[in-house]
Amino acid sequence: MAWADLLPSWVSVEQWLARNWWQVSVPVFVLLCLWLLRRSRSGEPDRTELTMPAPLSRRAIAVGSLLVLIVGVAAVTLLLRFYGGGAPKDQLDAIRTAGTIVVGTGGAVALLLTARRQRSMELTLKHQEQVAADTSQDAAERRVTELYTKAVEQLGADNAMARVGALYALERLAESAPEQRDTVIEVVCAYLRMPYQAQDEEFVRERQARLAATSILHRHRSGVGSRIWETRQPVDLSGANLTDADLGGIRLVGGNLIDCDLEQADLGGANLTSGYLLYANLKGAYLDGAVLHRATLEHACLEDAELSGAVLVWASLRGAQLGGARWSGQTRWPRGLRALVRAASTEGVDGSYRIQAGWRVPMSLEVAADRD
Repeated sequence: MAWADLLPSWVSVEQWLARNWWQVSVPVFVLLCLWLLRRSRSGEPDRTELTMPAPLSRRAIAVGSLLVLIVGVAAVTLLLRFYGGGAPKDQLDAIRTAGTIVVGTGGAVALLLTARRQRSMELTLKHQEQVAADTSQDAAERRVTELYTKAVEQLGADNAMARVGALYALERLAESAPEQRDTVIEVVCAYLRMPYQAQDEEFVRERQARLAATSILHRHRSGVGSRIWETRQPVDLSGANLTDADLGGIRLVGGNLIDCDLEQADLGGANLTSGYLLYANLKGAYLDGAVLHRATLEHACLEDAELSGAVLVWASLRGAQLGGARWSGQTRWPRGLRALVRAASTEGVDGSYRIQAGWRVPMSLEVAADRD
């Protein structure tokens, strides 16, 4: 008995596939899904997303053409050997099927090449977009650097108006580049920390520049909304001359104001929680409603200051000068200090209190919360 006689006829195979095609397609589909699921869980990046496909070499083209030819010859040979021994109709069907296999193989190769070309075009476009984005970002960073460098150079100019323009240029830079806001705030504070003396006409010009710096700091560290510049580090205004500054409602939580001159400054409603104001000059300052919770005010000068409604709970006031300061029943003092202040104060006709001149907080005072 010939080997071909043991095999089912081509017609019967074709009929079986027509009736039971799902028994073949379903397992293949399930295996493909499992493979894709495993690949997605592996967490490994798709290499096609990272590298451009290499160009096809002449050897690859020759090998691919040879493989297609081999598939066609093998299909014709096998089909004629196993199914071409019968009637001429069976031989014709075998040849037709072999031709279909060859055409299908060629079509699959053509589809693969088309997909490869499409993929190459997509990767090229993505690469061009990435290059354009990187170029745009580099240009923006260079522009920011140039503007920042020029503005800082202008801050050292002899012309006061050039310094004012430099400060507002820095403000505009921080508005357009939020990542530079910490740096701009540090530069503005550094400018305010520079030595400042009242001398002739230069004093008037320099004061205008410092008013501009103070207004920038106040504008973006008070209020609510998008105008607020949140910074990672507390501001450093140690030793700065902020006499008569308008800082009402400013937020300087944890700020360093050691030895800062705030004489006659408006700090109404300011948030100075946990601030450091050792040896700070707050003589005649307006602190109505200011929050000084846990602030360090040791040896600070608060003579003639307005403290109505100020919150001084847990504040450290040892050695602070409070002579002439005005306070009210809404002022929240640290526990133990309220009684001493009341004893050293005289009550006015409006119900407020005025501390006697020259009075200083004892150094032995223990800080505690006011729970009255």
